[in-house]
Amino acid sequence: VPESLCREGRAMLDGVVEDFRRLAGVEVVTVADENLAGAFANTAAACDWTLVIAPEFDDLLFGRSRAVLDAGGRLLGPLPSAIRLTADKLATAELWQANGVCHPHTQRLAPGDFAAFPPPWVLKPRFGAGSQATFLIHDVGKEAATFHEARREWPHGDFIVQQHIAGESASVALLIGSKQTIALMPARQHLSSDGRFRYEGGSLPLPRPWAERAIKLALQAVQGIDGLQGYVGVDLVLGDDGRDH
Repeated sequence: VPESLCREGRAMLDGVVEDFRRLAGVEVVTVADENLAGAFANTAAACDWTLVIAPEFDDLLFGRSRAVLDAGGRLLGPLPSAIRLTADKLATAELWQANGVCHPHTQRLAPGDFAAFPPPWVLKPRFGAGSQATFLIHDVGKEAATFHEARREWPHGDFIVQQHIAGESASVALLIGSKQTIALMPARQHLSSDGRFRYEGGSLPLPRPWAERAIKLALQAVQGIDGLQGYVGVDLVLGDDGRDH
């Protein structure tokens, strides 16, 4: 796992632990060592709920979530079936297209071909996290060199190419239960301006019109995905053209 993702994961863990410890009657137990698989399973079995923090690629999040259920524990996050689907950016895009959810044109890279739509393009791993090996390509003719660079950073797995949407990057956290879905306050995402879309922090609140647009699209995005529960985040772009993706 890249060091940047380790830092982000640690920040998530620290924030969650601090918040949970403020709740009366809640005891927080953490297992953070990759080599303690037995301790992880035993802890998941002994606790009332388990929240897994891991990147989506290489089945890291899927496998650990599956291990919680196999140990007899209960997940405070999505079920493995939902993780497997949403970790696949191509499959998720195809589902959104079928469900009428607005999203960027997305296609898998094929040998000798790049995109069936004009630039600018965003090149990224089909299974990835944290903007790893992600590149903005403005001009025709630069695809091959950029793909070669992306492949050096991410030597395994498929890549996809997406239509680049100009606009405001945002995220919405949802709390999904069996009877209702609650949208938390949308946040602005600050991304690097070097065409790599690296996360540089967030801020809130979003202005009201943007916030309403973000919540509407986030709720549409999670509909029809079985197994989404607990804390779920949706990243999106509030397009300059008034369309959100």
